[in-house]
Amino acid sequence: MNMNIVYKPLTMDAKEDFYTLAGDERVAATMRFDCPKTLDESTRILEDYISDGNRAFAIRSKADEKLLGIFAFKSDPGSDTADMSLMLAHDVWGLGIGGKVIGDMVSLAKKEKWYATLCGYILETNTASRAIAVRMGFSEIARKRFPGMMEDLVVYQLEIK
Repeated sequence: MNMNIVYKPLTMDAKEDFYTLAGDERVAATMRFDCPKTLDESTRILEDYISDGNRAFAIRSKADEKLLGIFAFKSDPGSDTADMSLMLAHDVWGLGIGGKVIGDMVSLAKKEKWYATLCGYILETNTASRAIAVRMGFSEIARKRFPGMMEDLVVYQLEIK
């Protein structure tokens, strides 16, 4: 896959694309939400991604505008810490897009001085994403397991200010 991607602000106009992405069981299994079974369920998740205090982006192919994924900084209004959320379409896993997106988004957050600290929650078995986090300078700070999860989430943190 060509690495020509563009970032566009995530809006409710992307709700059908978002539903296709989040409704893929393989993709949802890497996230902290249950796989949405309806467009309404998916729309509620999308609304959370674009709610006040969050900055969210659609990751699209430059060539054909296909939605490749979603990236969001999720924070409480006024907070100087953001949780990062990256969801990629299954057909682009392993192509290097995750590392590019994380690098681009960390650079953007630094440039814009949005946050002092970035955090990422990555499934323990997602060794590729965990390697990206370490390569980008993140440090493992904790492990958490949320209700209904079968494995730990490894919490990574990066001070950027």
